[in-house]
Amino acid sequence: MTAVIETSGLTKRYRRVTALSECTLSVPECRISALVGPNGAGKTTPLRLLCGDIETLLAQHQILTGPRKDTTAIARVHVIVREDTTARQTTLLVRLNGPVLDPAWMVEEPNLEEIVLGYMSAGQAGYGAGRAGARLSAIGGDR
Repeated sequence: MTAVIETSGLTKRYRRVTALSECTLSVPECRISALVGPNGAGKTTPLRLLCGDIETLLAQHQILTGPRKDTTAIARVHVIVREDTTARQTTLLVRLNGPVLDPAWMVEEPNLEEIVLGYMSAGQAGYGAGRAGARLSAIGGDR
């Protein structure tokens, strides 16, 4: 099974303090995993290293909800990470490449969990298969 997150010997130091030492992990695609530990154990550090600047990452993504419609126009401008369509509406997680100009879409700010889960489920049927890929490493990349 393909790993969506993989590190080997990941270390982060803040001057003389080692916040993360020799972290090696592999998270297979389509699996839910957790980092568990007490406060200050270094759970957030590997996520920050994998995602880069979280505030920038959050600003690059939006959740769009609107009436069920063809998403081809959105896909021409933005990267559709995840698509969920019901009989009446479509909800998209998109990586922005500019403003959303269609007023039919309600725009919401996603949280980090929604972004990570969106990329982890991107390869599954019904969730934007083939559009954005399932590699978590892609979320921090260039637009």
